[in-house]
Amino acid sequence: MTYDKQEILDQGCDDYVAKPFKEQDLFEKMAQYLDLQYVYSQNETEEPTSIPYESPDPEALMGLAQDWIEDLKQAAIAGDSSQLTQLLETVKATHAQLYHALNGLVNDYEFDEITTLMEQAMSLSASS
Repeated sequence: MTYDKQEILDQGCDDYVAKPFKEQDLFEKMAQYLDLQYVYSQNETEEPTSIPYESPDPEALMGLAQDWIEDLKQAAIAGDSSQLTQLLETVKATHAQLYHALNGLVNDYEFDEITTLMEQAMSLSASS
């Protein structure tokens, strides 16, 4: 990635932000280069935008299709949050708690944790 970054900077770009990045990182770079100042609302009656979640136990994935688990793992390895979201939508109605926990990991860019969780689930499934 260092080579990619240097190549991009050599072609005239001002900066480089690697994936996965947090939304805040992108806004900070825009503020830096465009001389922006953001004004944030301090409305105390607003609902929190994220709901706390706990990372699921690999056993919570037992009974789900192995192809789905493998697809989720591959999307996490690729850092493809839209593919992860699509895959999670397919289990939202039947596995709401699992959906909520995994969606929280996707929203927090915890792709490594998702990958590890899927590997553990696949290992559990293979041993049973």
